[in-house]
Amino acid sequence: GVRLTAKDNVGNTCASDMTFIWETTVPTVSIGQDIFTNKEILIDAATVDGDSFSWSMVSVPGVITFSDPTSEDTRVSASADGTYVLRLTITTDSGVIASDEINFTWDSTPPTIDLGQDIARKYRASIDAHTSGGINYEWKKLSGPGNVIFSSPSSEDTALIVDQAGDYEIGLSVTDQTGNTALDRVAITFDYDIRVFAKQVSSG
Repeated sequence: GVRLTAKDNVGNTCASDMTFIWETTVPTVSIGQDIFTNKEILIDAATVDGDSFSWSMVSVPGVITFSDPTSEDTRVSASADGTYVLRLTITTDSGVIASDEINFTWDSTPPTIDLGQDIARKYRASIDAHTSGGINYEWKKLSGPGNVIFSSPSSEDTALIVDQAGDYEIGLSVTDQTGNTALDRVAITFDYDIRVFAKQVSSG
């Protein structure tokens, strides 16, 4: 400790003690990787030697809501789509400060899909989809009398073949980086049965 002693002209004295802590170690803080989401999410920060915590917004296209802005961990949501910069500042008892930042992208807008006009084919068709914002694709048969085989069931574009003539509804589901999903569909009429074609080929 440190003691300060004072003495006046006639010899009276008084003293006061204080504890003096010399600290130069900077605390550590890590919020983690950048976040892409469309719903409230928990940010689990990793900190060392922090005694107080403060979450804040550095850039704000909308309003960020922190469930507990003075805790090490907090749940976060946003009022509008866009990319935000979030900061966690930690402080030690002696006043040493450290901080970390992440990009927080809030995206609640689904991707777009356009499969074009309904079409008629014999037993094979190709679909050139026009999409925006998607990263995952899933082609599926929604209705129809026979089996459908897709050449590229997890790609943006695909060819397909059916084993029975009739009216089919084909759908493409597209998912973006934050989990938003959109679906479009197209009707395809197949007027030729591939089984008949195969029989014709095999018989010459």
